[in-house]
Amino acid sequence: MPQSPAKKFSGIFISYRRDDTLGRAGRLFDQLADHFGKDRIFRDIDTIEPGQDFVTVIENAIGSCEILVAVIGRDWLSTTAGTAQRLHDPNDFVRVEIATALRRNIRVIPILVQRASMPKPQDLPDEIAQFSRRNAIELSDLDWHNDVAQLINLMDRFLDPPNGGLSLKQTALIVASIILAVILGIGIIWALKAPSGENQTANPSAALQREQATNAPLAADLPPPPGMVYVPGGEFMMGRTSDDPRESPAHKVIVKPFYIDAHEVTCAEYKKYLDANPDQPAPSNWVNRNIPDASAGVPVTAIDWYQAKAFAAWSGKRLPTEEEWEFGARHQGFHLPVGQRLGSQTSQCSNQEPDRGWQIPWIVAIRRC
Repeated sequence: MPQSPAKKFSGIFISYRRDDTLGRAGRLFDQLADHFGKDRIFRDIDTIEPGQDFVTVIENAIGSCEILVAVIGRDWLSTTAGTAQRLHDPNDFVRVEIATALRRNIRVIPILVQRASMPKPQDLPDEIAQFSRRNAIELSDLDWHNDVAQLINLMDRFLDPPNGGLSLKQTALIVASIILAVILGIGIIWALKAPSGENQTANPSAALQREQATNAPLAADLPPPPGMVYVPGGEFMMGRTSDDPRESPAHKVIVKPFYIDAHEVTCAEYKKYLDANPDQPAPSNWVNRNIPDASAGVPVTAIDWYQAKAFAAWSGKRLPTEEEWEFGARHQGFHLPVGQRLGSQTSQCSNQEPDRGWQIPWIVAIRRC
């Protein structure tokens, strides 16, 4: 459980606009939480408890955090229609967050997504005009994981370990070293106590056990989980050289083996999930949470990335990554890169959020071998 943001908080505050960069802010939150720990990342959706004052909690969290990252998209400065400068509203939450951080000399890192650019000083109110001078980091959809890894390396230099101790990464390295040392020690003791070569051959049962252990079946030799198929790992050229910046340039990627659902998730399967989770929203084209007529056996549609992710987690699986999705498509002999539009307003579902406003025609849940 995340700690209450009203208490002293030493970590990272993510500032963003829901109608501008909700998906990318959520994706960034997940990766930062994996590295630093969820209790050290503050984001209003995940961290503010019911009944708490939104503004007070945010000001308290910013006042005790060490880094504020401001996620800036195309509509960060003004409304989607471009008719209003939102930052000039004194009650604008993003303005309050950045102003509080600057006033308390907290490190503020602008994060540019969607090919956005830094605002000019004249575009900002006076109290946050200096924000335009902060060096920004761009997170591109094409190289998201590497870009976030560089951001994490930077944060590691400035973010103190929790309670003055070791960071999660340092702790993991120490634990791994201890485990390795124990394994090596056991191996040395076993080697010293093991019988000579003559005696080993005299014990055919032990020799047979070692042979069976050595020839243990691989994942491909085991039956896949019900409803899933095995996709062997391998190396392939992801993307292609084209005018579409989401697919260029082609680059070499190595994918580990994985299982993937053989068929799309049907409306009937999604209905079972909704019945078990009455607090979850139904697809936008369902009336009163009921399956449309004669649609029980067809793929579910009109859900967003978050609904797909929640369904996959409920099923004990997860959504495929971009790399796994494209590798699986190419493995079957057809070209269907992540992000290609299927129809007028659709996109297949992977761990990379679709652009705002798109629908997802099906879910493909995945489980690592």
